[in-house]
Amino acid sequence: MLDKRCKRFSWFAAFCRKRFFLVGCVLAGSPVFADTRDGIAFAVSDQHGEPLADVVVYVLPDEDMGPAAPAIMDQVDHAFVPHVLPVQRGAEVDFPNSDDVRHHVYSFSEAKSFELPLYSGVPAEPVYFEKAGEVVLGCNIHDRMLGYIYVVDTSVFAHTGPDGRARLDRLPTAATTVYFWHPRAEGSTKTLDLSRLEGRDESIVELEISVTPTPAARHDHESSEPDGLQQRFRRFRSP
Repeated sequence: MLDKRCKRFSWFAAFCRKRFFLVGCVLAGSPVFADTRDGIAFAVSDQHGEPLADVVVYVLPDEDMGPAAPAIMDQVDHAFVPHVLPVQRGAEVDFPNSDDVRHHVYSFSEAKSFELPLYSGVPAEPVYFEKAGEVVLGCNIHDRMLGYIYVVDTSVFAHTGPDGRARLDRLPTAATTVYFWHPRAEGSTKTLDLSRLEGRDESIVELEISVTPTPAARHDHESSEPDGLQQRFRRFRSP
């Protein structure tokens, strides 16, 4: 009787080992699909196949936006740093001047029009960005200074680094579309339908955006005289 029980146990053990082996093979051979809602990584290049930096990547709609985080647009070596700053609608942005000369920051953009008269250090109050859209920044003293703040109506956004890569994490449930914006992009803002990315098995989504050449830097014209400053301001305001 004992021998029969031992034989039955041995047969059952062998059967289980075989079943577990088969299940393991099936799992190992199955493709591993990325969960789109957990996050998506992007690699963006220009029309020449070179990595494209300063691409703002974001998703819409976002019905669960919380308070916007504050941000900083610095001024270093007569340049806005970063060159492109994405922020959530409702964000407050500080504009410290880390140079040893004074700057006069302004924007006449539809999304936000403001000016910070000639100053050094940090202005007393940050600038509030209440409307989504592109905000072009300039300095009324140094013509070659050019920067961008791109205000998005979502809490899920990023922008590409020098390697052309960016990642979006924890996508909103309501989101349907990924948007790509670049200050020198040719044509309208590029988009991707999220439904096309469902069940993908690649870890990085590759994308190409055609851009215009980087404009040549203009010469600076230093001026600290109030009359000269007003003349230059009127030139920028003229249609």
